[in-house]
Amino acid sequence: MGQAMAFTEASVLKPDLLSAIDAVCECRYVPAGECIYSVGDPAHSLYIVLSGRVQGTRPTRQGTSVIAGEAGRGNVFGLMSLIDDETYRMTATAVRETHLARLSREDFERLGHEHPRLLLKVTRFVLEFTRDFVAGTPTSCPIHTIALLPADGDVPVEAVAEKLAEALAAEGSVLVAHRSMVEEITEGGADADTVRQRLEALECDHDFVVYPGSASHDRWNAFCLEHADRVLLAGRSGTSPDMQSPTIAALRKFQTSAITKCDLVLLRAEAEPVGTKAWLDAAAFDRWYQVDGDQAADMA
Repeated sequence: MGQAMAFTEASVLKPDLLSAIDAVCECRYVPAGECIYSVGDPAHSLYIVLSGRVQGTRPTRQGTSVIAGEAGRGNVFGLMSLIDDETYRMTATAVRETHLARLSREDFERLGHEHPRLLLKVTRFVLEFTRDFVAGTPTSCPIHTIALLPADGDVPVEAVAEKLAEALAAEGSVLVAHRSMVEEITEGGADADTVRQRLEALECDHDFVVYPGSASHDRWNAFCLEHADRVLLAGRSGTSPDMQSPTIAALRKFQTSAITKCDLVLLRAEAEPVGTKAWLDAAAFDRWYQVDGDQAADMA
């Protein structure tokens, strides 16, 4: 039941309903940055995220857009518009390459008649959405994959990755996916679909996957960036960023087209954080942290 896999994580549904959903879903891979639907498009389908991440944005009166929420593995999106509106009220964009299962309006309505439990699930979803909407809280989903990039060769990225994994272990199972491990999956003559399935299985087997990058391997860093729900750039507090660093250059180029959020993590050797402003000017960061890299608790 690969196509209906997301429903098994989102709720407890009976095998007959899972089989029914699985039989009518259409699956496809959406490249990073591709628009799945836009505000005002006919609401003809709902979507299930099998792997990857999708960001929803809505327009403002000022002509800009704001993030309304994100959907990750096991989440459903497009449902509210399918139920009570003829058009989508948000724009949905793939944050990274995303595997989607699409359920049409006709199939959804038919399943609702044949399986009342599905309608109960939908009712709960609508109530949760309405509660968050009234409270002004954007919908969110857990981060599953993290790219940890060293700003330069002085950052002990492997050690920091292990400390991060140690901190995340309090929330679930963690895999630190080193380059050699991934190369065993991606190389050796396997076709693109097989590689995708193997990488999806890797993510599905763990609550978190940390991809530690490299100060000197551009191709591996590109892979880490492309498969991340969140990017962390690690540097040393008290130093200035090297704007000629291949890692920083790759991150800045990535940010010109990607919508993946990126955070700055500065490893401090002194009690007081110093030199932060220069780092914040190096790239576009959503948040930043000063941490003691030797303390796992600091990485949480």
